[in-house]
Amino acid sequence: MITPIKITQRLLACILLFAAAALHAQAQPSFTLTPLTATDFNLAGDEVVTIQYNVTNQSVVTRTLTMTPITGVTQVTTGTNVCTQPFTLTSKQSCILTLSIDGSHAPEHIITSPEVCKTNNDGSSDLFLCSRSSFSNRLNITKVPENMGGLSVSPSILTLTASGVSGNLTITNLSSVLTARNVAANLGTLDAHITQDATHCLTVLPGASCILTFTPDASSITLTSFPIQGDNTRVVGAAIQVISPTTAAIKATIPELIDNTVLFSI
Repeated sequence: MITPIKITQRLLACILLFAAAALHAQAQPSFTLTPLTATDFNLAGDEVVTIQYNVTNQSVVTRTLTMTPITGVTQVTTGTNVCTQPFTLTSKQSCILTLSIDGSHAPEHIITSPEVCKTNNDGSSDLFLCSRSSFSNRLNITKVPENMGGLSVSPSILTLTASGVSGNLTITNLSSVLTARNVAANLGTLDAHITQDATHCLTVLPGASCILTFTPDASSITLTSFPIQGDNTRVVGAAIQVISPTTAAIKATIPELIDNTVLFSI
């Protein structure tokens, strides 16, 4: 015999089951946004960059979706498998959400996760059915002046021997989007005694490196600092010294005693 208490218990169990299912459904995003390009970088004022996310409809029904507008970001709606505005995806179908950012019109910072929402019949977005990219895959873009691409130099101090062989500095473009142009050292007064070859650093792609080569004449030069910069990069500092062949020979054969520790300089 089913008592009222048992009926109540069964009803309670059903309610809890439906509630758990609803919570699980909420925990699973209806639409996923997976980045196909870098999303975290500096943007110069003269650059236009394209960022892409793969959008997949994870629900079991066909959905028409609309991207929520982002200040300073333009959605590109043409191209192979590019998401239109709005766009329709069947279950498990994907398209590529393509975003264009023009540095000349971008705000100082763009820090947000792109979001797509179900499109209502009137073309507006259903704010109760939206999905965003994960926090780690959000847009994180900082605008910098046109000449603010970053460089690094290795080694920071270059030692050459008078009338000796050439020496190199390795320059690395730290930007993930900016192509550095015409990177060279400004040698100042050093230019009278040191010849520079910067032909390998005319164009340095994002993340790539190039070599600056320096050839000394017969003059000895004490340690002197100088700047290195491209047409569209920040300045990075380095220093150079030119020692006499006699000093170089001594350094190669006699150890230095520093703090009771013997160091050999070759």
